[in-house]
This record gives sequence, structure tokens and C-alpha cells, in this order.
Amino acid sequence: MAISVDCQNCGKTLKAKDAAAGKTAKCPGCGEPIRIPEISEVYDAEDEFGGSGDAEADLPMSSGTDQKPCPMCGEMIAEAAKKCRYCGEIFD
Repeated sequence: MAISVDCQNCGKTLKAKDAAAGKTAKCPGCGEPIRIPEISEVYDAEDEFGGSGDAEADLPMSSGTDQKPCPMCGEMIAEAAKKCRYCGEIFD
């Protein structure tokens, strides 16, 4: 699962791997540094703003097609995808 963070400077959304939690990344829109929150902070915010806090319960239901996580952003994409529809990563 990827961690989504909005840039306070330009509003662009950054998606980071769970392993980046607690680190700082550069905004893809404006280049400003963005702190990637710890996973526990992400779940606490979901609870506060209406999420269930249960990561699996918050995931969309499968449409019956085979899916896999994108190796770059972690979003679920079609097993046969050549490009991630979320982060734009192209697979060889």
C-alpha cells in the first residue's frame, strides 16, 4: 500500500512506498521537501476523518480481474498492465 501526501506548497499529491515512512522526499510538482508520515500517522488520520483504520476494509472491492500492486507506488493495477495508471511507471 502506498502513502499519499499532499504538498503544502503546490497541492500536488506524492505517493510513496511504505518503506519511505518518516523520511523526506522532493515534491514532484515544485521540488519542495515533503515529510512522508509514519504509517501509524496515516491510519490515525483516516480514523479521525472517517476511515475505518482497517487498511483492508478501506480498499475498493476487486472487479474480478487479476490485479497486482505497482512496484513503484503500491496501488493495485491489472496483472497485465504495461503502465501504472496512478504513478505512470512503465513496465518492461
